[in-house]
Amino acid sequence: MQSPRPARARRKAAAAASAALATLAAAVTLGLAPAAQAAPAAPARAENLDGVWSCSVPQGYTYDQVVSRLGSCGQGFAPQYHLRAPQDGIWACSVPDASFTWDQVVSRVNTCSTSGFAVSYHMRVPVNGLWACTVPPGFVYDQAVSRVSTCSTSGFAYSYHLRG
Repeated sequence: MQSPRPARARRKAAAAASAALATLAAAVTLGLAPAAQAAPAAPARAENLDGVWSCSVPQGYTYDQVVSRLGSCGQGFAPQYHLRAPQDGIWACSVPDASFTWDQVVSRVNTCSTSGFAVSYHMRVPVNGLWACTVPPGFVYDQAVSRVSTCSTSGFAYSYHLRG
């Protein structure tokens, strides 16, 4: 019969080896995992994202500026967006949903694109009597006028007089 002392020593050695292996695996994992694979933070409340720089544009938001930054959103250069909560009267790089329209567009350099000119939209909440570049759901128009450089950056486009 074997004495209990060698069995206990073997268990102790096995436990120490197992702990060392777990420590080594954790060190290797931490050293090799890129920052982009970190667990995402809990989503912020909507009112907290207005004016925040972000690596993406969440649903229901727009942005009014984009820049290319080194190492901020992963490896190398990547875009970062200045988020805006949609609201009447702001200039934005996109119109997030059909509850908004726009009444003017302009082409700006290095504002809505990191590499040249892109369109900015003057966002509006659609209301009765507004001249807009689109006719949102729930509205009709009673006049349409072709205007230069209002709803298009490259010539004439229609503006619609909204009713609804």
